Amino acid sequence: MPNTFRHRLLTTATVACFAVSGRLLPNAKPNALLVTARPGSQARFYHSPRFTTFSTAQSAMASLDLRSVEKVVQGQKMMEGAGKMEHRDSCGNQGLIEDGGVQWMTAGRGIIHSEMPVVTQGDLWGFQLWINLPKKDKMTPPQYQDYQSAEIPVVDTKDSRVRVMAGKAQGATGPIFMRNPGMLLDVTVKPGGTFEQQIPAEFNAFAYVCDGSGKLSGTAAKAEQTLVLGPGDRIQATTSAEAGFRFLLAAGKPIGEPIVQHGPFVMNTQDEIMQAFDDYQRGRLQNPGDNPWRATPSSQPVAA
Repeated sequence: MPNTFRHRLLTTATVACFAVSGRLLPNAKPNALLVTARPGSQARFYHSPRFTTFSTAQSAMASLDLRSVEKVVQGQKMMEGAGKMEHRDSCGNQGLIEDGGVQWMTAGRGIIHSEMPVVTQGDLWGFQLWINLPKKDKMTPPQYQDYQSAEIPVVDTKDSRVRVMAGKAQGATGPIFMRNPGMLLDVTVKPGGTFEQQIPAEFNAFAYVCDGSGKLSGTAAKAEQTLVLGPGDRIQATTSAEAGFRFLLAAGKPIGEPIVQHGPFVMNTQDEIMQAFDDYQRGRLQNPGDNPWRATPSSQPVAA
């Protein structure tokens, strides 16, 4: 992680905070906000996996082809269970992400998928993170993990409430299997409370504020702001006695390999990117014997 970003509070750029789902806009203006016309659907910002560039995200109702990344979706707030997110993919997986649920999809050598909102009333929003895979795992078979809120460990104290989705923290272990070591926490700091978490010496990390305001490692932070942390840092979150705040804490071990990204494909070389496009166009992303799922006419694969 470049030193210029360490401990820097980013006021507009965030992880892919989304209302439905997000993908990179190739010609978007940095830090521009895009709100779609679809009821209950909007998008915030897309955060580059290298912490160096930021651009907007748009809602992606259509199917999307992916290779060599992992994608995690958390249903952060489903307005009293009124909304859900439905997942379908070319390997035959189906699932519903409900309030507080988490979906973790490993694209590996290739998968075609869609996330569609199932909303009866109110708002539906959450987070989507794209996580790069090491070269050794880029052609691994696709995998889908789905956990509802009740399956996620919760560490509840007088100061904070922490949901451990992945990795180890606060004496708990998240259920999600990660190919590259990491940690993903949903942290709520209660009014007047304090939360502390040591970042492993080999990890980079960031904290994205979802709701409310407080201090992250001594820096005042509010909703839609991100604090970037470095290896071995210790994050301390505090808030006033009047109100609490909530943030997403994500950390991972740097891979240290070249990154070449185009549309939904993230590889190590340009030749590998071209091969990914050729494989997609020739229908090789789906393995023989997989469920022959195809996008509906209203949700065709997104062109990169």
